[in-house]
Amino acid sequence: MSVCFLVLRHREDAEDACVETFIKARAALARFTGGSFGAWMTTIARNTAADELRKRRRRDATIRLVGGAQEALTLLDFVSRQSAIDRFRNEEAGYGGETLFLLRRTVESERRIRSRPNSDFG
Repeated sequence: MSVCFLVLRHREDAEDACVETFIKARAALARFTGGSFGAWMTTIARNTAADELRKRRRRDATIRLVGGAQEALTLLDFVSRQSAIDRFRNEEAGYGGETLFLLRRTVESERRIRSRPNSDFG
């Protein structure tokens, strides 16, 4: 387990990698050709821990990317809506307020749809 902990620096992850090491070693025992059994197990442990570290880094990068994309989309959505509202307010005088009324009705409809329990939008 010490090899896994040295690579991963997290006790629970090291324990998981250690268990995975023994599972892999048991499956590959027929391919063990002799030599130092300890060195063979250490190699499996080191490779398993390295695989777990790569998975963790990919997962963390994906979470950061998704979180950043979500923030960007939320901001873009807010800015787009706000600019549309501002544009319609400026045009309101020329259309007698009908455009702004339709926009408000559309936003209210969208809120009702998103508030439904089985909505795919919320």
